[in-house]
Amino acid sequence: MLKNRILLFWVFFFAAGLPSAHGQRFTVRRFDTSAIHRECRRMVSRLAGRGYPFASVVADSAVVSGRRRVDVYCSTILSQKYHVENIYMLGGAGLSPYYVHSAAGISPGAVYDERRISMAARRIESGGAADVLRDAEVEFHPDGVADDYLYLQKRRSNAVGAGVALNRDNLDGSYFLTGNALADLRNNFGHGESFCFAWNGYDRRSQMLDLKSRWPYAFDTPVSPDFCVNVTKTDSTCLTFRLSAGLGWTLTPDVEVRAVADVRRLVSTADGGSDARTSLYGIAFGCRKSTQNHTIVNITASASGGARRCGGQSGSTAEISSALAVEIPVCVWVRYEGSLTAKKTYFGQPPDIHECSPIGGAGSLRGFIANEFRATGVVSACNTVRLLLSDGFSVQVFYDQAYYRCNAAQVDIDDAPCGFGAGIGVKTGSIILDIGWAIGCERGKMRPLKDAKTLIVTRLAF
Repeated sequence: MLKNRILLFWVFFFAAGLPSAHGQRFTVRRFDTSAIHRECRRMVSRLAGRGYPFASVVADSAVVSGRRRVDVYCSTILSQKYHVENIYMLGGAGLSPYYVHSAAGISPGAVYDERRISMAARRIESGGAADVLRDAEVEFHPDGVADDYLYLQKRRSNAVGAGVALNRDNLDGSYFLTGNALADLRNNFGHGESFCFAWNGYDRRSQMLDLKSRWPYAFDTPVSPDFCVNVTKTDSTCLTFRLSAGLGWTLTPDVEVRAVADVRRLVSTADGGSDARTSLYGIAFGCRKSTQNHTIVNITASASGGARRCGGQSGSTAEISSALAVEIPVCVWVRYEGSLTAKKTYFGQPPDIHECSPIGGAGSLRGFIANEFRATGVVSACNTVRLLLSDGFSVQVFYDQAYYRCNAAQVDIDDAPCGFGAGIGVKTGSIILDIGWAIGCERGKMRPLKDAKTLIVTRLAF
């Protein structure tokens, strides 16, 4: 007779090809058959990822031995082993087959993996290249062949947009308008490639130009090159030029490592003028996960080092950064979007303030104009809750918090500013209109309401 309190038991699985499952040990307070059933289910799931979708594991006998131990014997039936023969893309996705195979993590000839099959379409959708029309389906044949059917539709990935912001000058109290423009072209050749052009006239005398491009799985290989060009003019006295390039290698559909190079130059006419040049080389890591309930988690990290030359003097410099971004559908009509970013730059010599990392504006600290603060070290968190009230209409509230420190030649300062606000969004067909209001707090005090930022942005998707 089995006693109710049995501390240790062993589960033995006798199955060909499963040596790792033999003799797994569990420590429990009392004998519970549900633990054995859970392990059986885990083994079935593991077998489904090794090409046996119809395998079964059943506990068929138990033997009571000495020292209050029970040996449970399980039988495993493997059935037919399956391989993926064909992958069909239905719905006119218009995607490159190699891109789909690589992004989804499945390819013809591979051993059938039930989890990868179920997540294939979601991975492609999270990458922004296509929308999922319905869940993937699998057709099994008696000869061990499995055909996978993906129901995808090419997403409207191209977009152009423009925005206008109402700002107040902190010096003379006057109001002025600033603007920005965006052209984002994605997936026009079916490889998930992207090209983005952005211009932001964020101040009366300052503006910024960004050009970014990325080509995943270039030439049907695991290599993904990218580059970025940034030109920023600040207060009509300082011009910053930055060119960065990377070469990524896909380890798994969710993980990528990159070799990066970053070249920067600062030319300033203020305070007698200066000319600083910085070269950084390093490595970056990226991981993107998506789940069945459309939760998306994106993690990136990078570390680089190099040299900086300014005024005939040379010194070393290094930079480390990390970022976490999540999108969580709380329920059908509530969605949470959040990000946490940390960045630290080490300079052998005190840098010019315009060489430090910019903070402010959308993506780092709303309620302030873009690049309003500069930092050698910063941690920022952005939080947005979006309410989907009806078809095409949404309301959002947000709160951003940051802590930064700037050890530059001109200043040595630290603060923990924050910003909060609300906005509405309206979508009609291919047109999206967003209106937002935000105000910032710094030095422990909220700015006057008349300093609040009002932004109107319209986008056209095609």
